[in-house]
Amino acid sequence: MKKISILLVSSLLIGFVSCGNKASNTAESQDSTDVSKVLLDSNFMKGAAGDYLSYDLQRTITLNADGTITTKGIDQEYTEWELASQPAAGMAEIKVSRKGIDAIVKDPGAIDLNDGRLLIKDETYRKQAQKKK
Repeated sequence: MKKISILLVSSLLIGFVSCGNKASNTAESQDSTDVSKVLLDSNFMKGAAGDYLSYDLQRTITLNADGTITTKGIDQEYTEWELASQPAAGMAEIKVSRKGIDAIVKDPGAIDLNDGRLLIKDETYRKQAQKKK
């Protein structure tokens, strides 16, 4: 009886170890094949570049065509922006990056070139109107 229980326990342990190794190997292979894609549409980024003002005109976000951001009057200090989806009909989803405690934090946003709107963290900013000469 003692031999049978030892045999049963050892076979279960071998089974758990072999299944555990297979799961970790597949997870490692998925991580190595997962490549993050950065979308780049320079024409859209040039069109989106400019100053975006909040409703009360106290906060300003400036998007630059090279993917950098400058902010004024905003708690978060955003440093760069990138497209999260392909632009369609003058609209696209974006990600804005800011420095976190341990790593860079990417907040979701959206931009609409037709209306001149920038939406970040449930706040809408409007593009500053071009001055006519």
